[in-house]
Amino acid sequence: MIDTLELCIEHQKASKIHIGSGVFESLDTFLKTKHYSKLVVFTDQNTTEMCLPLIDQYYSFLNNAEIIELQDGEQSKSFSALQSIIEALIEYNIDRNALFIALGGGMIHDITGFIASIYKRGVDFISIPTSLLCMIDACLGGKTGINFKHVKNQIGSFYFAKHIYIYPAFTNSLPKQVYTSAMGEVLKYGLIDNASFFHKISAQKTVDQEDILKCLNIKMAFVKADPFDTGQRKKLNFGHTIGHALETSWTGKTPLLHGYAVGIGLLCEAYISKKRTGLSETEFKQIEKGVTSLLPPIKLNFNQDNFITAIKQDKKNSHHRIQIILLERIGNAIVYDNLSLDDLIESLDYYQSIT
Repeated sequence: MIDTLELCIEHQKASKIHIGSGVFESLDTFLKTKHYSKLVVFTDQNTTEMCLPLIDQYYSFLNNAEIIELQDGEQSKSFSALQSIIEALIEYNIDRNALFIALGGGMIHDITGFIASIYKRGVDFISIPTSLLCMIDACLGGKTGINFKHVKNQIGSFYFAKHIYIYPAFTNSLPKQVYTSAMGEVLKYGLIDNASFFHKISAQKTVDQEDILKCLNIKMAFVKADPFDTGQRKKLNFGHTIGHALETSWTGKTPLLHGYAVGIGLLCEAYISKKRTGLSETEFKQIEKGVTSLLPPIKLNFNQDNFITAIKQDKKNSHHRIQIILLERIGNAIVYDNLSLDDLIESLDYYQSIT
């Protein structure tokens, strides 16, 4: 069975989302109705090995495609990687009638979409997310970009994928920690919009196709209401102000996974909410229990100066005031203006106390 959603944004191309075990038949049909001059598939080392053969096994559309394989990790969201990719596209003589295909997780989606938005002043792209995190979040909403000087997504554009093909079985090949880390984003949707969904996910600790659809529908509503992230859509960033800053200032031996960083952000920003927006102690404890049951607390290893720099560069900030998303209650988020650095540091001290 295939479920289909459609995101229509005024003056923008619509994104049509297909999800289910038969999505590649839909993709094959789409490609047969189009006459793209060339297909360019963006992958990383993992998706080249684990996912590309699965698609190629059943459908022949990749036979003449160009494959651009990027290194795993955030280092590929850089100016140097961008330059190398554009050089390769020119070498392959790719014109503006080509189709770019993002086959991978959030990093692949972000950079493919960004290159699609700027190469030859814009080419079509589609997304085939292979990670749970990308399926429920990064693939939808038009945000693309690269990092700059250790600050996430400082350079980017709004550019919507023409089609999104979600094959839930791809998650079966994910390392356990990668799958689990994505639960930070899943819980976020319940915390900002639907209390019963938050409690459901906290209890079951896994997601199915119905849950993925729930996340996409919640995100779609925010994106439709505020396509370019100037108001209500900012609520989707709950957990991300602190989460992104930790990612960019992390000094641990292994990188901090995005979903885990968001999970830390959920707890810290809920702690600030209790202090600043009246989140009750009872609900705060429910959040703490729900998040830590899925993402057990870890010791923080980060550079505080770099953390503060990242906070000050957050894209939500306005007029040199720190803007953050807080909760009034589970299922109801607000945009909070002019947060103090002291509150942020105090929230990290709280998190350290439960590790």
